[in-house]
Amino acid sequence: MNHLSYPTLLNTNVDIAVDNLRKENPTHDICKVAKGQYVIHNHDTNRIFVWYNPANNLVCQIPQTG
Repeated sequence: MNHLSYPTLLNTNVDIAVDNLRKENPTHDICKVAKGQYVIHNHDTNRIFVWYNPANNLVCQIPQTG
């Protein structure tokens, strides 16, 4: 089942979060992004940004579709 956001992944290891999202959303682009990194914010319903803190590799923002 596809969701618009994934609050349960907040504060989890980024690699585990990305693996879980890829399994649940095989047709989506899952983008691992370090906190502070610049990305283009055009809306894409087939993309999920996973923002993480590179100091501890934990997801620091709720991943969302778009």
